[in-house]
Amino acid sequence: MRPHTHRSTAGFLLLVLALTAILAACASTAPLPPIPEGAASVQSIADANNAFAFDLYSKVAEKPGNIFFSPWSLSTALAMTYEGARTQTQAEMAQVLHLQQDVSVKEAYDALHTLVGQGGRDYQLSTANAYWADKQYRFLQDYSHLLTTYYHAQASNVDFANDLEGSRKKINAWVEDKTRDKITELIREGDLPGATVLVLTNAVYFKGDWAQQFDKKKTQQRDFTTPTGTVKVDMMESSGKGAKYNYAENDIMQMVELPYKGDDLSMLVILPKEGTTLAQVESALPENLALWRSSLRDQQLTLFLPKFELDERLDNLPIQLQQLGMRAAFNLDADFSGMDGSKMLQIGNVLHKAYVKVDEQGTEAAAATAVVVVLKTAIIQQTVFEADHPFLFLIQERSTGAILFIGRLENPAA
Repeated sequence: MRPHTHRSTAGFLLLVLALTAILAACASTAPLPPIPEGAASVQSIADANNAFAFDLYSKVAEKPGNIFFSPWSLSTALAMTYEGARTQTQAEMAQVLHLQQDVSVKEAYDALHTLVGQGGRDYQLSTANAYWADKQYRFLQDYSHLLTTYYHAQASNVDFANDLEGSRKKINAWVEDKTRDKITELIREGDLPGATVLVLTNAVYFKGDWAQQFDKKKTQQRDFTTPTGTVKVDMMESSGKGAKYNYAENDIMQMVELPYKGDDLSMLVILPKEGTTLAQVESALPENLALWRSSLRDQQLTLFLPKFELDERLDNLPIQLQQLGMRAAFNLDADFSGMDGSKMLQIGNVLHKAYVKVDEQGTEAAAATAVVVVLKTAIIQQTVFEADHPFLFLIQERSTGAILFIGRLENPAA
């Protein structure tokens, strides 16, 4: 039995690619990885990342249309910036990033970097950091040492003062290399102010095959209901005796977990039920995600999921971060004396791009962030899961729930 393909309520597609690193947050038949030393601090950073993800998503989602970004990449680049902040600037950044006073941020990120770097032979997951300092500007050795030691950031001297364009191209080339050419032109012409003295960058890349791949022969054109009408999309199908997935539902949503090979990572797809808007599910997600995960149980399904590809840029991050409470960092009150011993620096720009592709084989996703620091001047009832209208999904490492990517899709055919 299949539900009708047209739904009266249109929502949006929230895309959340989540790295979960240590403690199981969802029911799973796969064995969990061993808990490393410092698990509590790592879990704290993962939880902070997720809280920041939902806060920022609420701002980005005010604009209609497709959305896709990586809170993990953003929070990592901003954490490197936070390490040089002091006084009110530091306090505001900690509040927005949900950092706990009793947790060593740098040590937790060091542990997470090691954990992610372990990867697995069945999938690719990597993250890289770098800082690009103007060769004529003197930064504190302690700050540079902290970035290279704890954030494993590559150090590069560039000439922002005399060759802004050449410096921009060098940074973009690094981003392209670290994201397998999926993120290009992170920094566009005009994105770097003339007073730039430092750029902190993060890049993250993921590629994984489904543990149970979709049969390409079953993929066919089906209707997908958007907020403005119905479009035809390539809809993948998984059905039959082998189509068993972790599944949960309640009054407002259906949720299914699609594992990737290796069992460390999976995607959660959260589909609003008929009569429920995606906005209602989005509103409930932050407080209920852990509960929904815990209710997942193995069940045979008939599953339909659209193929799609997104390449998105966030254009208003300085404004959105200030709206969340990170104000001093962007104005003359900024105190980044932990970087250079003075109070002459402020954030001039924050740039972010993200990419995702979902098909029968699996998922490929990438993102990059740049924080620009400038001088102050300027049957038996067969259960059917048919994603033929906007829905939510997460990709997780099945342990802490640290969100790597988050987004929204109004139209897979756009």
